[in-house]
Amino acid sequence: NYIKEVDRFSELIEIEKKESYKTIEDYQKAIKFNQELDAQMEQLAKSTNKSYQASQHLFFDAVESVFKQLGELNLLIKNCQKSTLQVEQLSKMFKIIKIINEEIEREKDFKEDIKRIKEALEVKNHQLDSLEKELDELKLSDDFKTYHELLKEKEGIQTEIKKLENKIFSYFAKLQKPLKKYERITMDNKPLLPYLDNSVSAFYNDKELKIKIVFEGLAKSIQNKQIELKQSNNTLQLINNPPNFKEWLEEKDILNTKMSDISEKINNSTIMSNIEDTKTKISLQKNKIELTNQDLEKKQQVLEKININQQTEEFESLSNKIFQKKIKIIVK
Repeated sequence: NYIKEVDRFSELIEIEKKESYKTIEDYQKAIKFNQELDAQMEQLAKSTNKSYQASQHLFFDAVESVFKQLGELNLLIKNCQKSTLQVEQLSKMFKIIKIINEEIEREKDFKEDIKRIKEALEVKNHQLDSLEKELDELKLSDDFKTYHELLKEKEGIQTEIKKLENKIFSYFAKLQKPLKKYERITMDNKPLLPYLDNSVSAFYNDKELKIKIVFEGLAKSIQNKQIELKQSNNTLQLINNPPNFKEWLEEKDILNTKMSDISEKINNSTIMSNIEDTKTKISLQKNKIELTNQDLEKKQQVLEKININQQTEEFESLSNKIFQKKIKIIVK
């Protein structure tokens, strides 16, 4: 049985014929073969332990010869394992060199990216400076000055219109109660009703000044005692001595014409739209610069984390173990 187990063991061994080992891959295959052979030897020892002892008593010379050869093979395997350790360490050194080269290339790529981003950032900042200078020039231009003069003039016209409206409102406000009483008794209240609702608007729309006819009827009603008023004399004074309604309407027309002319000039001015366009461009440019700065910061953070010192130190340590001499890697 012992001899049979040994024969089966020898049949399972497949030896790759190779005159020399030139690459790490070659050595790795040899290491794998040695590991598998060691496992097979260990399994053989376990499976033949009892049969060896029995066979030794009966066939000592034959068994002893085979056992001695297996012992020599086992010794070769163990010695090979010592060399295997060095090969594994060499393989690790090659891997470290590969990692270092990859990190060097990675560092180079990030440095180029950072350089490119900085150049783009410089261009963007220059464009922003130009836009801000353009905005300052627009605000100092004659068109901008003229525009604000037009706004000021428009504000003055609005003030004049407001003053006129206040005069109209104030005059008719004093006649509201008499007019409301007259509205109840008159047969034709159509010209009067708008004045009771909004006297200023009604006056501007009363181009024929029909309010005068209303005043005539109101005066007669007061004089005929059809309307009772506490201050009838004051009311009659206001009705019989009204302001110059025609001048008020003419003034309103003049102010409307001025307002129309000023508004047209303001609307035709392009200065404010140019300023708003430039402000929008500045805002967009600042956003671009902010995004570029964020990209630059991220790239710089990654670059700072690239550190090959750990790999170079590990490489030197392994080289010292294998060759009893430190091999230094110089990165330029």
